[in-house]
Parts: sequence; structure tokens; C-alpha cells
Amino acid sequence: MTWSRPSISANHGPPEQTRTPRLKGKARKEAKKGTASSSARILSADASSAGSKNFVVNSSELLPLANAIVASKKPVEVPADIIRAGLRAVSARKRSAAFFRKGTDDEDEETAADNRRHSYFISLMEKVLSALQPCFAVSAGTDSTEVILSDDILESLENRFSSLEVEEPVEPKTGPAPRNEQPTYELQAPQKNDKDEEKLFAIFCLFDDLARLRSFVLDLWEQYKQRKIDLITASVTTNTAFQLAIKAQDEILVNFPASADYQDVLGILIAKWARMQKSPFEAGAEGEVEIDDDLAHWVYAPTHSLLDSFCDVLDPKFVPLMKRGHFGVYDPLADRSKMDGVEQNKEDLIVLMELLPEFCFISKYNIHMFATDELTRGLGQMVLTKNIPIWLVFATAVFLDVHHILREKVELGFQELQARTSVAKSQLDRYFELSRGLRKPDTWPKDNEKVFEQISDEMSKFILTDVVFPFKATQYKSFRQPAPDESERFYLYKRHPILCGIQAFAVLLEIQQAGITLNNAVGTVIYPAHFYNALKQNDPSCASWPMIDEVIALHGAERIFVGGRPTTMNECFKHICLMLGYSPAQFAKNRRNPKAVASKNGPRGLKETSPITKLFYRGLRKANGKMEITMHSVEELLNEQARDADLASNPTSKRLRREW
Repeated sequence: MTWSRPSISANHGPPEQTRTPRLKGKARKEAKKGTASSSARILSADASSAGSKNFVVNSSELLPLANAIVASKKPVEVPADIIRAGLRAVSARKRSAAFFRKGTDDEDEETAADNRRHSYFISLMEKVLSALQPCFAVSAGTDSTEVILSDDILESLENRFSSLEVEEPVEPKTGPAPRNEQPTYELQAPQKNDKDEEKLFAIFCLFDDLARLRSFVLDLWEQYKQRKIDLITASVTTNTAFQLAIKAQDEILVNFPASADYQDVLGILIAKWARMQKSPFEAGAEGEVEIDDDLAHWVYAPTHSLLDSFCDVLDPKFVPLMKRGHFGVYDPLADRSKMDGVEQNKEDLIVLMELLPEFCFISKYNIHMFATDELTRGLGQMVLTKNIPIWLVFATAVFLDVHHILREKVELGFQELQARTSVAKSQLDRYFELSRGLRKPDTWPKDNEKVFEQISDEMSKFILTDVVFPFKATQYKSFRQPAPDESERFYLYKRHPILCGIQAFAVLLEIQQAGITLNNAVGTVIYPAHFYNALKQNDPSCASWPMIDEVIALHGAERIFVGGRPTTMNECFKHICLMLGYSPAQFAKNRRNPKAVASKNGPRGLKETSPITKLFYRGLRKANGKMEITMHSVEELLNEQARDADLASNPTSKRLRREW
């Protein structure tokens, strides 16, 4: 059963004022008393009769509900998540109102009415948060529940909750469910006109988020150019930003499925802009509307135009051959800041049109790559489907920005990838040489050796060799064109630092995984570390072993020595036994059974030194895999880190390890 009031408007605007007869005497007193208690009756409904009811609440009732919560006799604590959501909503709607207020004609009554309605809802949300403040002052860490009487209350609230620690969620108690459930309140669904406004607001939030992501990513590449951060950090962060853009777009599609295509979204924005400019243009209609350059770049219209033009010339059977210099020559030493808009657009045209055919080769010939970033994967899909989603336009614009930031240093990414891969390949080759002819232990399956050989093979075929060049030569030959010049080798890699960084990260992860797997099976690090520590404890004058000291510092004595570095020869023996898989019960005092006791957890080994490694490795090296960080995977990581921190800081746990 749903409780609602059909007589109340469902829009976000202020309720209509209707003139009613003025009450006098006892009637006026009773009416005033009834109004004061109406909101309290909403919250004080009998739970037994409420059951699992859902109440539909109009926006005009939000403030009375907030006042009723504050005036409740039982203390009510508003969760921090609700406060943060409210503050974010107010902040986003303020930015949206300020954005669409630009260029608005004050004489346009319809647009002015829309602005007033939006401003009213923002003001209402501010009043609700201000009214609820006494209920969350304690949650925010303040000792007083006194309402802050200042004009900048929202800024004060944002400052207080920006550094608030997120508490661990409490596990639900097991047992029979309570008889009475608390009723839930939902905001009444908006009418058609308000749905259009909400859709426009959702689109604004999407592009506003993309603009913030873009600014953050470009700052990273500026730092990379100055060698303050490395290639992997910049590339992995950029790729994660692309994934966030995909998620942001998908969230809008859940509520507004018609906004899947960039052209549809652009039409909605243009229609709104045209209405503000009093231009006769409707969403979905054909025609031209003159828009501001800042708005065009804010919605990535120039970048979409380039991608759309390229899709127009695509042939499903062939890859378009782009003659170098056909659109002009790109000068990496030129100062882009001194160029006008036309010259900057021409630079984008040259860079993108000469590079897009490379993605066609990868997609149409299904070329396998060592690892792939989201932009490369997205452009490959665009080539096959000619569909241009919003996130792909954003990612392409970021790619062009990165290219213009690095300019003459754009090949640094390729050089770093080649250097890292060459070192990794030489490490594997050295292992193959040293282990040739040696008898492997039973803990080292033959399949592991084949995996090592496969990794080395893929590094040679897909990174140290240009995998695209042979297909390019075949295409040139089929069109009876001269063979491609040697400058065409690694053409994509030399101009795609994001892809180079992702592949360098994949190489790093593979070598790390290979080393940990080899050590846990053969003991190439653990055994020498225990032996070295025993020698040092027996004879402190023993010479240092810098490489083992570095390994111990990197992985930690807690992991390598199972609980800490042993200080006596007896403890050294017990620790190596624990590492090999013996149970601590093996060394219990007054133990009668002489048989060995194995640990349920098996032998102890090394783990990844970076806790986020496993999040990326799961999808990075799989076919069509993605480095996707989900909420579930992050929660798993944080829970594991919390457990490890509790064990490391628990003196009782450490003491039990010593009392064998």
C-alpha cells in the first residue's frame, strides 16, 4: 500500500499559493495546532500498523520531515553517507544552475521560470541540511549540537565531513527478523517537464565530472613530462579515469536509456542552449545552431566531429591508407599556446587522422597485444560498429591533450616500454640459462616452465617487435603501393604513451608474479634469507649480503620470517619449519606425539608487495580483460589490509608466536 497526496504538485518548484479564508478564534487555534503536529504524525505512525509500507513524499514535505526528526523525543543520528550525498547534490545543482544561467535572457519568462524552480529546490535542500544539523553534529566529531548560525553553513558542513573517517559496516545480526519494519519514504516521481529537467541535470553532471577528470589527468602528464612521476603511474591513472567515465555514462543510461549516443545528448544540450538564446530549435531536429566555443569544447564537439568524419570513410573490407602529410605536417616544437582555435583544431586533425588507421589494423585483423588500454579497445570497437559513445569522445580528447603536453617528448613512453621489456626479457633468459639441466623439485610443475617461456615469447613478439607492421605491409602490397618506410615501425607505440604505460605495467606485473611463484615453489629467496639470518645470529661479524638485505626490507621480516626476525639458533630452526608448512603445535611444550604436525594453511610464501597489484592483474593479461576496480574488490582489499594490520599490531598474537 502506498500513501500519497495526489493534490500536491510533483515538481521541484515552490508550491502554488492559494488564497484561503482567514480563520478566527478557536478555529484558528485548532488549525495552527493541527499544522504543527502534521509532520510529527508522519514519523510517529504506529510501526505495527505500518508494516512494510512505502510512503511517497512530495518535495514540499521534506523540510517539515526534517524538522520533525530534529524535534523527535528519541535522539536520531543522521548517517554521514546521507549528509555527504546531500552536500554533493547541492554542490552539483549549484554548478548546474550557474552553468545554464550563462547566456540566459532575463526577459525570457519560460527560462527564468525554470531557473527559479531549480533555485527553489537548491534552497530547499540547503534548508533541509541546515535543519538536520543538530542530528549529525555528534557524528561529525563535534561536542555541541548547537546549530551554526552563519551564512556559510554549507561550507562549514563540507569542511567537517570532508575528513570524516568512514566507519566499518557492522555485520547484520543473525536470527529471526523483527516483526515490525520501519516504513520507507520515497520522493514523489517528477512529472514529464521535470523529467526533462532532471535528464538535462544528469547530462550536466556527466560532462562536469568528465571535465574534472580531464583536469586531474592532464596535471599528471605535466608531472610526467617534468619526470616527477613515472610512465606507469600516469598511464594506469589515466586508464582508470577512462573506466570511471564509462561507469558515469552507464549510470545515466540506467535512468535515461535514450541518451546512449553522443549525438542524442548533444541534441538535448543544443536545444536547451538554443531556447536560452531564443533560437527555434528542438531536440532531434535538423539544423544549425551557433554555440559558444567554450561550450563546444566542454562537450568535446570538435573531437567528436573528427571521429565522426573518420567513421564516414570507413570500409568494412579495408583499412584506410592515410598518406603522411595529407592534412599538413605536425610540428612538435611549435608553441600551441600561441595558436588560435583554427590552428589548434588543425593540429588535432593531423595527429588523429594519421593515427586512427593504426587502430583499424588492430581491430580488423584482430591483432593480439600484450595488454590494452581502454582507449585502444574503445577505438577498435568504434571502427567495427561506427558507434561513438560519450566516454570515447572524452578519452580521445584526453589522448590529444596528452600528445600536445608531451609534444617532442611523446616518444618517451615508447622508449621506457622498450627498456623495461628488454630488462625483463634478459632476466627470464638468464633464468633459463642458469636452470638448464638442473633437476627441478616436485613443487615446480613443468607447466610453470612453459608459462615462463610463453611470457618471454610474447614480450619478443608483441612489444619488442612491431606487431602491426606486417599487416600494414600486406595492405600496402594489396593496393600496389610501395612498401611502408621503416619510419612506420612502431608508429602507434611512438605516439601512444598511454598504451605504452599499460604494457609496461603488464610486464612489471608478469615478472613480479613469475618471481613470487618461483620463490614459493623453489625457495630461491626464502631459503637464502633464513640461512643468511642464521649466520648473522651465530656470528655478527659475518659479511653483509646487500641483495638479501634489500629483499627482507622490501617484503618485510614479518612475511619472510613468519612473525619477525629470529634472534637465536633455536628460533631460526623453528621459523624455517613454520615457513615450510609445520604447525606451531609442533613446538608446543610437553608435547607427547612425536609425529610432525602440518599447518592447515600449508607452507608460507611471499606475496605481492603492492596491495593493489592483484586488482589490476586479474583482468590485464586476460583476453579482452580490463583493469576494472569494482566496489567489491576494493572492499575485499581494505578488509584484508585491516586484518593484516590488526595482526601486526596485536601484542597477544606476537607473544603467542614466541611461546612454543
